[in-house]
Amino acid sequence: METLEASRSQFDVKGGAASCTSASCLFARTTLERKPCKQDLDKILDAAGVIWTKWKSMSPSHDSHQTWMDVKSAYPGIFDGIEVVYETNGYIGSTVENEAFLLSTIGMCVSMLTADETRSAILTTNCSSYGLNHQGDVFYFFDSHGSIRTHGNAYVLRIHSDDDLKTFIHSNFQENAEFSLVVLRLKDGS
Repeated sequence: METLEASRSQFDVKGGAASCTSASCLFARTTLERKPCKQDLDKILDAAGVIWTKWKSMSPSHDSHQTWMDVKSAYPGIFDGIEVVYETNGYIGSTVENEAFLLSTIGMCVSMLTADETRSAILTTNCSSYGLNHQGDVFYFFDSHGSIRTHGNAYVLRIHSDDDLKTFIHSNFQENAEFSLVVLRLKDGS
């Protein structure tokens, strides 16, 4: 795994402390069009802080976590030319799938991410969102929160196999934690 590190995290951006969903939506959009670079990460963090602040001010009664649908409703332009190809919920570490209840596994989610040459996803668990992308034979995992290994800065991991991505998710997130995931792709002709 290689790491692409931003110069800061969402916590260093004005209005960015709770902007991980906005940042993940922007990462998904950006990576449907090109490979991520450091400049993209910093722009994503700045824009996410603005988006979250404006969304929050639109209705001060927002006491819950911002969802990808909140971002889409408030800023539909981010999703122009993009379609949802898979949306699900599940429990990290579970091996139970039940389509009737939209329950899935991380393995199924990763396979949906790889169904086309380029797809992006927004993974939400424990009130935090993360961006995923698959391009060719490479996966990208985006964390706007930062980590100890990146000195607190946001980062993108470049992962070279679906098994490594699944292992990373299972080892870095709480076992049996609920998750939701939406997989996106560019519409034909976009």
